[in-house]
This record gives sequence, structure tokens and C-alpha cells, in this order.
Amino acid sequence: MGQRVASVGVSILLVVLFFGGFITWLSKHRADTDRLTAMNSLRELGQFAAYYHETVKGKGKKPEITVVPSGTVFRPDLPPDQRLS
Repeated sequence: MGQRVASVGVSILLVVLFFGGFITWLSKHRADTDRLTAMNSLRELGQFAAYYHETVKGKGKKPEITVVPSGTVFRPDLPPDQRLS
């Protein structure tokens, strides 16, 4: 009887340790996924800025409305510090 209680206790301990490790792994995995998503968003913003800089500033063209992402109001008459972003 004592051996059976000990094996059940060890089994319960192993299950609790497994779920504790799984919960820890899951939270770290979600944090890593969030960090990768943010890095991808910043990379896309950097690519947009580089493309916009090359097309507008590099060749002396007027800014094209198609280069500005949707949701952005293009107002060249306002100084940069008064524009909404």
C-alpha cells in the first residue's frame, strides 16, 4: 500500500512539473512571437522609408500619392512638426 501511494505521489508530481514547464514555455514563446512581429513591422517601415526617400528625395520628383500608405493624409503645405502621424 505504501509503495502505491508513493508511485501515485511521484506521478502527480511529474504531471505538475510538466504543466508548469509547459506554461513557462508557452509564455516565453508568445513573447518571442510578439517580438518577431514588432521587428517585422519595423523592418517594413524601414523599407517604406528607404523606398520613399529614393523615389522622392533621390531623383527630385514630387512625392507620389501611391507611395504613402492608406490612412495617411498627404499635406505638403504643413511643416513636419504640425503633421499628424
